[in-house]
Amino acid sequence: MPKILIVDDVKAFLDLEVSFLKRAECEIISAMDGLEALKQAKREKPDLIFLDIEMPKMTGIEVLRIIRNDPELKNIPVVIVTALENKEEEALKAGATEFLKKPVYEKDILYMVKKYVGIPERREERIAVSLPVRIKTEKKVIDGFTRDLSLVGAFVITRESIPIGTEVEIEMEVPSELKETRMEKVKITGEIVREEKEEIKGQLIKGVGIAFKRISGIGKRILEGFIKKKLS
Repeated sequence: MPKILIVDDVKAFLDLEVSFLKRAECEIISAMDGLEALKQAKREKPDLIFLDIEMPKMTGIEVLRIIRNDPELKNIPVVIVTALENKEEEALKAGATEFLKKPVYEKDILYMVKKYVGIPERREERIAVSLPVRIKTEKKVIDGFTRDLSLVGAFVITRESIPIGTEVEIEMEVPSELKETRMEKVKITGEIVREEKEEIKGQLIKGVGIAFKRISGIGKRILEGFIKKKLS
């Protein structure tokens, strides 16, 4: 199985990029500083590296230069992923294969994986649907509605932002498989993995991507039945 190394000193960004790769058939390795990134690269010989620039102990540019001068590592594709401005030229001169500016999205990461490793994406059955959702964090309760839904996650339109990495409890009302006028409550534990903002007709629309972590057997059956019916 191909190996992919993801390096970022901010756990929220690291977890987000790891979550994107859950749809790819690969082994995921991670590091949170430059020295650890080099150790992992030398030990694991990954097939692809996603590398942040601004990190403790050693910057991503320094790590990249060492990789390009190492006979065992020099041919590994390295994608620089950074929020820093005006770093693309420096990164490419140091030997970067590709350059991505944060924020990055799932499609960006999966495109690089397919381009350089050739891993097919696992497609989950996802439907566009508007269902009422109540999101509970440690500090507040936020109401919203789904934009799309699958068995592994949902995108929810909300009035308030929720930071990436936040663990949430979700209560979702799903039409019964037997009778759509009857709603059944499904409770799910999940994690915020992305945020989006979009202005539509002068109104700022906020939304969050939620990766499902735990769902009861009954809840999963309700979701499976609803999604299957919508896809049929």
